[in-house]
Amino acid sequence: MSPNRRTVIAGALAGGLITVAGPRGAWARTAPSAGDPVRVYLIIVDGLRIDEVPLMPQLSELAGTGTYYPEARAQMSAETTPNHISMLTGMRADRHGMPGNAVPGLPIRVSDDPRYLKADSILTLMRRQAPDLRSATIGAKDYVAESAKHDRTGDGEQDTTYSNDPITSNPATFDSARDEETGTEALLVSREHDPDFLFLNLGDVDRYGHFDETGGLTGGELPALRRATLLTADQQLRHLVTELRSSGRWERTVFIVTADHSMDWSFRDALVNLAPAFAEDSLLADEVFAAVNGGACLYGLRSPDEPKAGERLRRMREIALSVEAVEEALYLHPNPDDGGKQHWVGRHHPHWGLGGDFSGELLVTVKPGFRIGHHESAPLWLANPIPGNHGHPVTLPIPIVVSGGWEGLRQQVVEPDGQPGVADEDPSQARNIDLAPTAAWLLGLYPPPGGFDGRVLHEAFRMRPPSRVAVSNVASMPTVERLAGGDDFGDAVAVSSHAFPDGADAVVVVPAEAPWHAAGAVPLAIRRGGPILPARASGVPRSILAEVRRLGPERAYILGGKEVLGGRVERELTSAGVSEVRRLAGDDAAATAAEVAVELGVAEANRQAILVDGAGDSTAGGRGLADAIAAGPVGGARYPADFANDDRPRVLDQSAATGELPRGRRPVLLSGDTSLPETTRAALTELDIDRVLVAGGTHRVPAALEESLRGEGMLVERIGARGPGETGRRWAERGVREGAYTDELWLAAERATLPSLAAAAAAGYRGGTLLLIPPGELSQRSPARRFLTERSDEFVHLRIAGGEDTFPGSLADAVIELLHQRRTRSG
Repeated sequence: MSPNRRTVIAGALAGGLITVAGPRGAWARTAPSAGDPVRVYLIIVDGLRIDEVPLMPQLSELAGTGTYYPEARAQMSAETTPNHISMLTGMRADRHGMPGNAVPGLPIRVSDDPRYLKADSILTLMRRQAPDLRSATIGAKDYVAESAKHDRTGDGEQDTTYSNDPITSNPATFDSARDEETGTEALLVSREHDPDFLFLNLGDVDRYGHFDETGGLTGGELPALRRATLLTADQQLRHLVTELRSSGRWERTVFIVTADHSMDWSFRDALVNLAPAFAEDSLLADEVFAAVNGGACLYGLRSPDEPKAGERLRRMREIALSVEAVEEALYLHPNPDDGGKQHWVGRHHPHWGLGGDFSGELLVTVKPGFRIGHHESAPLWLANPIPGNHGHPVTLPIPIVVSGGWEGLRQQVVEPDGQPGVADEDPSQARNIDLAPTAAWLLGLYPPPGGFDGRVLHEAFRMRPPSRVAVSNVASMPTVERLAGGDDFGDAVAVSSHAFPDGADAVVVVPAEAPWHAAGAVPLAIRRGGPILPARASGVPRSILAEVRRLGPERAYILGGKEVLGGRVERELTSAGVSEVRRLAGDDAAATAAEVAVELGVAEANRQAILVDGAGDSTAGGRGLADAIAAGPVGGARYPADFANDDRPRVLDQSAATGELPRGRRPVLLSGDTSLPETTRAALTELDIDRVLVAGGTHRVPAALEESLRGEGMLVERIGARGPGETGRRWAERGVREGAYTDELWLAAERATLPSLAAAAAAGYRGGTLLLIPPGELSQRSPARRFLTERSDEFVHLRIAGGEDTFPGSLADAVIELLHQRRTRSG
């Protein structure tokens, strides 16, 4: 929002509501006629309950003149983030990627960063299929506004034509602009842009509900503040309707008004806190972290691939169900250690659509009137939200009103069939995932890749309007860019210049002729903020030196002794302007990896290391190095707060996400055939490692070595399996689960060591995902094909590292053709 707009809004609020004239310019409309296009306004009154609709005169009028669904449903968890995204995408959380306001493992609300959105929204459909259509998103809350600002078309601009940055003149509203401000912004945008689709979030009903110490009801009546916020929201609806009518646009407008969830109330003593019980259990102590969402909590395990994970989850479920206030405790994925699908949320509530990358492993919901927190030492009575509450099934019922001035609307109340429970769906009722399909249908758009989860609310209309502009049924393809430079050195420069266009803090120099000394390079490069660049034993190639000069790093790390990277390398880096050159080396590859690990260090609360096959220097490059490269982006994973190219503030909301987060510095160490090299063991001791992630199957790191580590008191997870590409796929999946973007997917050939190293560091630094593809492996059953197929709708940018000699054009074409088949829809 520009300063001028801020000034206009501030003046309007100070002097009374502004008078808004009709639209000017190319889309000033004349009187309506049959067959004219319509505009769609989707308006969310955050936290509105069904029983409160009669208290809002304008909304009641709209309900009486259009189609009213009095028992519609939101999506679980009944929180702000997943439901706003469900309304914009027409999909459930397991597809759009945002299951709660807080999710396990991320220190931010997932909606704070639109790159976590895994599905095309209606804004993206408009941008792709009909760029002349105009859209506007206006959010009262920062994280709602941010979630709509994505560039899923990859054209360098946000998909929505206009979006706001919420402002507030009342500090008590924290990150939420007052409805008067947001509503005035909507009026200005309606007048100046006349969008075909407007998405408006009004937040005061929800925001002030969280400060309502009366518990929502006093003597059978709503308290005065609650009534006031309802009337304020209703007033914004009335202003929009009045403006559209006075400008002659109402007759071609469809208004859809709904809530993202309803509200329950809880008091300070109505808190369920399972953390102390988990901490006292020997199987669960230090293993559980949580993301609380009001009346629901998503629990995750610090080591979800560890053999005892299923047993731990079973114990967690038993403890949860022993608490009287707990409603349900269900697994987010089938648990083979506890009946398989017997207690799986997909069996009991398939319409909830929970699961996916960020849901964690266990969902616990509490009964009406309670909320859930997570704090080991004492009840966290300030846990969000208090006392206004939502997030559990009782807050799923919402009103949906489809109304407006368009002649194609029907006037009716769609009553539910029977008496559906609050956690149930009724086929006769609308759901919020039906709103994007309905808006797309009204605007003449085609469905997104994979289709909608919701349906078009055909019963609300007597006809379908035409689109205002021509609509193209285009394939929703990601951008594709090959980063290559003619040889391994040129490839590394191409990757570096793309990932670090504005320079880098450091560079990591690895031996091109002895790459197994680079096993630990990827996490180091990511955490130090620079690329991996190869050099010869005899010196640094000119192209690499030129890239070092361009990057301007203060520090360079040389991996390996002078027998693999001679003293001339140090001198040339110094002459290229590097202030500090450090050599990390040992007598062999395992010793070098140990030196790198000690330099990198570990996170204090996350003392983990990655172990890969290092059986013999001469073979490590062909055996364990590919596993080390695949694991590297996870080993160096940075939180979103670390991203140098993103200046938005990132603050861990302790009321929403608690417990130790799983990501952080994880150095890579090398194993031997049947035991650990002394240098590896010394590094484990010095770093006080208590958890080891084994990369590769037992044909790489034998099971006996894994068991010996457990015998020494370490917790061990194995992420890998026999077969080409399976280890790479599993590490890519682990990275995504911990917060890596699939928005940006880096592809490299598994055996192209130097381009793969460069790509791994770049992917990890930018927060993206790396997928290594074995030679010729994109067959029907290949792990790489499975990854690309299952996630085909998620990718926005593909980066291919290496030229034709390392990543053949036929393989690149096969990837693109696969995605084209998956992402082309006939509508």
